[in-house]
Amino acid sequence: MNLSTEWNAFSSVKAIRLKKQYEEKFVLRQVDLTLESSNCALLMGKNGTGKSSLLRILSLQESALGGELLFNEIPLKNWKPSSLQKQIGFAGHFPGFHGELSPLENLQYFGRFYLSNVHLVEKRAHELLSHFKISHREQTSQLSYGTLQKLSLCRAFFHKPSLLLLDEPYQGLDTDGIMQLNELIQYAQSQGAIILLVTHTPSLAQTLPNHVYMLQQGIIQSVL
Repeated sequence: MNLSTEWNAFSSVKAIRLKKQYEEKFVLRQVDLTLESSNCALLMGKNGTGKSSLLRILSLQESALGGELLFNEIPLKNWKPSSLQKQIGFAGHFPGFHGELSPLENLQYFGRFYLSNVHLVEKRAHELLSHFKISHREQTSQLSYGTLQKLSLCRAFFHKPSLLLLDEPYQGLDTDGIMQLNELIQYAQSQGAIILLVTHTPSLAQTLPNHVYMLQQGIIQSVL
């Protein structure tokens, strides 16, 4: 697929001794993780082990209780938040679209936060909706769960981020949707992006992951 504009690229993203606690329960105890350019990492673990929490911390939606994040070896505190957020794409469990708008209008609304060129925003929106075969005009509130998942993925990939964080992205996708997503992940890898993927069905990711990690008892262990 031929998507316009340059792809952003971090050389690496590092989590060092990250901690996260909800009330009295530690979900992340001492998480160390290094993610590198052009790599796709698969994160596995049982429900409630902190996988989604880790992705939200890496996407700057939540703060860690302790530890440090480095982007291009630069500590998080030394980055301008708006600059860093423009280099991160996230697809999670709660897409939060405007139901009264069409998929095209939702992507245009989102895209203007990241791209100043209105024509480029519209072009990118059409490209991604066409890739996932999503109707441009149907009201978003009328979309099926699977189509909403595809739209959420369109938003995550929209601005060609350096870091892609995908939380259960295969959930609700049909066979075509799985193939379309894997094509986008492969393309992002080829452009230097870092992808961290959480899924309970690793077989759907096929041969995409360069590394496989397991999160258990608040600590990450390398599996592959």
